[in-house]
Amino acid sequence: MHPIKRERFRRGWSQTDLAARIPVSRFAVLRWEHGKFPRPKYLTKLAHVFNMPVQRLADEILNFSEN
Repeated sequence: MHPIKRERFRRGWSQTDLAARIPVSRFAVLRWEHGKFPRPKYLTKLAHVFNMPVQRLADEILNFSEN
C-alpha cells in the first residue's frame, strides 16, 4: 500500500479529509496515492499532518515507487 494511503487509513481519513488538511483537491491526493510524487511544499505539509519527519515520508514514497 502506498505510504500516503497507509498513513491516511491509519487515521481513518478519506481522501477528502486529507485534502482538507493540506489543503489541496481530493484529486491531488488521488494522484499522489497512484504514484505522482508530491511537490516539496506539499510533502512538508503531508509529513506535518502525519506527524513524521519529511525525509522519512519521502524515503518511504521513493522506496514504494521503486518496488
